[in-house]
Amino acid sequence: MIAIIGKSGSGKSTLLRCINGLELIEGGSISVAGAQLLPDELHLKALRLKVGLIFQQFNLFPYLSASGNGSLSQMVVKKTSKAETEIMARKMLDRVRLAHKYDVFPDELSGEQQQRVAIVRDDTGGDAVFARLYPEPGFRDLSLSLVWCYSNITQLVAGHV
Repeated sequence: MIAIIGKSGSGKSTLLRCINGLELIEGGSISVAGAQLLPDELHLKALRLKVGLIFQQFNLFPYLSASGNGSLSQMVVKKTSKAETEIMARKMLDRVRLAHKYDVFPDELSGEQQQRVAIVRDDTGGDAVFARLYPEPGFRDLSLSLVWCYSNITQLVAGHV
């Protein structure tokens, strides 16, 4: 786990958005997983298969259940079959202790539960970089954080001083 800490406006969010390819780099360079970040579509698509990003607002779709939100990136980005994504969503929701919320919609989930669903959605499913912008104060559960520490996923977490 790597913490990026700084004052408001110091560029923490911009750095993470550049690492994910959501913002273009104006100067210098960034390497992710040993490869230099290039702004063309082919490289950005490959990068987004490896880098998940959780925003301050979790951006869950209100008309999709926890499982639907959790499996969305696997179906859309990785083109995984619906059957595979359902199995994966169930497994990942169980991993973040939300298996019992499989069919529940975001407006019925607490803020921390919504964050966990967003983590499931943005987990790329392998050795990857996983960035979180300003973890919610409710995301203090050490045992849940340890799940991610033991998952072979590099975590970048941005927070205020």
